[in-house]
Amino acid sequence: MQIHPQKEDLIAYLIIILLSINALSSVMLVPFHPDESTYLYMSTDLDTFLSDPFSLQWNPNQEEDPHQKSRELDAPLIKYLLGISRKFAGMTPLKTDWDWSKSWEENKNAGALPSNDILHSGRFGVSLLFPLTLLSLYHLVKHLTNSWGGIISIIFLGTNALILLHTRRAMAEGALVFGITLSLFSLLKADKYPWLTGIAIAFAFNAKQTSIALLPAGLLAVCWIADNSLKTRIILRNAMIYVVTFLVVTFLLNPLIWRNPLRATLASIKARQELVNHQVEDTSKIAPQKALETPTQKIAALIAQAFIAPPSFSEIGNYLQNTSAAEQKYISVWNNTLWRGFFVGGFVFIFSLLGLIFSFSLNNQQKKERKREIILLVIATLFQAGGLITALPLPWQRYYMPLFPFIALWFSIGIYESIKIIENNSLKFQ
Repeated sequence: MQIHPQKEDLIAYLIIILLSINALSSVMLVPFHPDESTYLYMSTDLDTFLSDPFSLQWNPNQEEDPHQKSRELDAPLIKYLLGISRKFAGMTPLKTDWDWSKSWEENKNAGALPSNDILHSGRFGVSLLFPLTLLSLYHLVKHLTNSWGGIISIIFLGTNALILLHTRRAMAEGALVFGITLSLFSLLKADKYPWLTGIAIAFAFNAKQTSIALLPAGLLAVCWIADNSLKTRIILRNAMIYVVTFLVVTFLLNPLIWRNPLRATLASIKARQELVNHQVEDTSKIAPQKALETPTQKIAALIAQAFIAPPSFSEIGNYLQNTSAAEQKYISVWNNTLWRGFFVGGFVFIFSLLGLIFSFSLNNQQKKERKREIILLVIATLFQAGGLITALPLPWQRYYMPLFPFIALWFSIGIYESIKIIENNSLKFQ
């Protein structure tokens, strides 16, 4: 089958290429975050997975082992991606994990500060997901509007300051944003391809656990059959395919749970909760105003971090004196700070809300299948935002990164539909 892309598609693909070149060519300008050392250090899990995967299983007698503790805390996918990029680059793994109780110099002397070559290999590997994210977003929004709506979305996401900062580090956010964008695209045809939705949401979850909020949205999508004439057995089959696909992918990527899935999962949940408790306790001592205790505070933090606050290079200020020069150099580049601030961020917030509002009016105008798609995307948005509001006790910016595919979706629809309204009204007065 021959594919004849429209002129607008070619324009979109050219924009994706240019945005990707900009992102990939300047990954080393991004200020270093110590968590990059941890992920690069733990990328040896790929080597172990290929040589002796059963040694990665959870062991109740190794609860104090830092490697097992890291596997309990962090989703595995990014470690494998970093391991693959390191192997392609011919780099040796980082020998020492970062110790937050030590000074910058002490960590550097211990070998925990990665060389530029190791850091570049990791960042470049993660950033290769950037064009795939834009491509998925373009086709998602194009399907709901047209090619120009899709182009608005990729320009917004591909130049967004927080996307350029947080998804180009050797950390989980780049894979997370790609996984969520792919998941949203997969919802459109989830009733026909439940296995694809299962894979996409498993990818997002195994990049970072906060995307678990999409799991029920995916289940609803595969069970909501556009053709109502289909029987209940098709719904049950779709649900089974979706759940089994998600579980199989997650199980294969997590040798930690192979021996004892229940106990290993409970240990992971406990480890995550203990980490959060320590973070809240430490933050409350240093800056008690940052602890989020009420739903109002959590909603306000979400709006501030998703739309208004400038790029945040760190969560705590342990090493500001060591990173401030790199941070100033980074923000001196004009296109690294786009779409932030009270006025511009407020503009994005308003048009994102308009996009959601317009989606309800579109729902009344469109055919049954389009109604299904829009309702599913709205539900997925509410689930993900609600999950973050419920789960996040601290306003740390990179924890809100799961929202950005949703913001790009609704913002572009808001702009696109507003332009259509203006054009239609101007034609009436001619």
